[in-house]
Amino acid sequence: MSYQQYAKEIKAVLGYRTAWPLNKRVRLGDIGIFDGDVFQQQDNLENWNIPFAVRKSEVAETFDCASVGAVSVNGTLTTAQPTLPASGQIELGFSRPNAAFLRLRDQVICEIEDKNAVGAQLIALGEGFNSEFAVVVELMMAERAAVLVAGEAGASAMLSLEVPGTGQAGASAQGNHAFSINTFAKGQLTPLFRTQRVVRRFFGGKSFKAATGSSAAIDNFVWVEAGP
Repeated sequence: MSYQQYAKEIKAVLGYRTAWPLNKRVRLGDIGIFDGDVFQQQDNLENWNIPFAVRKSEVAETFDCASVGAVSVNGTLTTAQPTLPASGQIELGFSRPNAAFLRLRDQVICEIEDKNAVGAQLIALGEGFNSEFAVVVELMMAERAAVLVAGEAGASAMLSLEVPGTGQAGASAQGNHAFSINTFAKGQLTPLFRTQRVVRRFFGGKSFKAATGSSAAIDNFVWVEAGP
């Protein structure tokens, strides 16, 4: 149940789905279905011979996301807009149960650039493509990640994604331990993603539509040239 709360909180702020466990790998072009908030990968566009170009952002050092108005960072209450703060240790305070905080380090956004072309090929398959399938069209990748979800109001912690005094990769959270989720991961992570589906239009025809609204998260990233 704790994961469901984390997924709900992050989706409400960013419009992104959350991979779980934190080190679960998701790929662009993955095809699957959702069991609640859990994505069950079943295939990939490459197995359907549907090619696509990829657009990538520059690497951003640190990215934070938190439940709006329920998490304070270094004494400042979070707002709806995700921030790109300085790295290092931060002090967190949670004002309600299930409030969530996500911190990513060294992250990059990758997305399918030609979504309309991919959608057109899927639509052309007709009934050969399951209408329940969702396709991963965007990933937020990171080298390190931390997730904390408060188990009760008043939960607090000091969080760092570096080994104190060394600058090396690591993670630690020290606090009152009133958390339903307190987890860390490192490596080639894909903690956040977005999907699109083939849906029927009200007045006929089909479209390849985003399963969630547009994401404010990508507004803070600088895009580089697309690649294969």
